[in-house]
Amino acid sequence: MRLFILTILTFLLLKVCAQERRRMVWEGGVAVDYTIIKNISFNTSLAQRTSFLEDGEGQFTELSFLEFNQFVTKKVHPLLKLSLGYKFRTVEPVEDFDFFEHRITEQAAWTHFERRFRLVSRLRLEQRIRSSTFAHRYRYRLSTDFPLSGDKIDAQEFFLVLSSELLLEIVEKEPNTLENRLSGSLGYAISEKVKADLNFTCRIEDINLDAEVILFITTGLNIKLN
Repeated sequence: MRLFILTILTFLLLKVCAQERRRMVWEGGVAVDYTIIKNISFNTSLAQRTSFLEDGEGQFTELSFLEFNQFVTKKVHPLLKLSLGYKFRTVEPVEDFDFFEHRITEQAAWTHFERRFRLVSRLRLEQRIRSSTFAHRYRYRLSTDFPLSGDKIDAQEFFLVLSSELLLEIVEKEPNTLENRLSGSLGYAISEKVKADLNFTCRIEDINLDAEVILFITTGLNIKLN
């Protein structure tokens, strides 16, 4: 039954993205979580993305970037965490896509309830500094995660993560853009401190302008040191 539900959810997500898909993106990365001070945790990650861009004639050009992320999170309440993050991204030169990016993130995440099914809200404020533009981004995500067997996520067991995120980007002298990101992720707890996941995200970009639908496929490995 669980496999049937997972298959249906994956099929629906792919079907929505396939209706007007103009590009597909694969992203892979490794993240490490560690604690130095009580109630303050750190997350360091390195990721790469390969995007296949359509040129309007059925031909695709490959665009890649490499990014570094650093987050610091403080647990201020059993159900509330505050984070500060920094991202640096560099993009391989392809036509007019040659740019660098610095991104500063302020984040609050609160857990509505934490049982077998966990429900979490996340609010992010971002300042996105590129080589040619500066943007303010406002993001709200509602997500749930749960084990596919048992009452909690144990080692050598699968789990599922589902989420929906709204994103508003405000760029000076350019139209504001609205985006919705629908995501489904199948994770596997290799051990108590190592988890792997396969994620499908359907991004509906520029909803208020000329909507474009993009499918993101992400593979990740998360390692917890302590």
